[in-house]
Amino acid sequence: MKAKIISAVVKDGKARQITVNTELTPGIGIHIVGMNDISIRTFLLMTIRAMQNEDFRVPGKKICLVFEPEVTDFDGNYFEFPAAVGIIVASGQARLRELDRCILTGRLDSDGRLGDLPDPMALAEYARERDMLAVMPQMQALSLPKELIDYTLMIDSLYELVEVLKIK
Repeated sequence: MKAKIISAVVKDGKARQITVNTELTPGIGIHIVGMNDISIRTFLLMTIRAMQNEDFRVPGKKICLVFEPEVTDFDGNYFEFPAAVGIIVASGQARLRELDRCILTGRLDSDGRLGDLPDPMALAEYARERDMLAVMPQMQALSLPKELIDYTLMIDSLYELVEVLKIK
């Protein structure tokens, strides 16, 4: 199965879209394309640990994560959250509605909680320009100007995102 997750990175106050494509196929291993080597080990460890601590499973298949465009100039912490959601969706653990309207970015704590985003204002402005929702921790969203709050989805954990967007 496949999943396409929209993410973004912020550099110099401007957001840039990154697509995280996840595909599960028969085989073993995790393959990552488009991320620098230094970030991969921590990125994988935190993504898998957070998923498991939120009672999601890492499927026994080959997982391929492709970042488009490449994110070699960014820390892998930006992509733990969208990668975990991509694995959950691609493995059929949850079907999520309106995922194509959400911008998922950020790190996950080992307990599955979403870490603070480095520039929530730029991310929310980027979401508003595209009539999308920037997914971010509640405390960060509430600190934004009122006109930007409507373009956020206040989520504090991986589990909470799945519960809010799950197709019953």
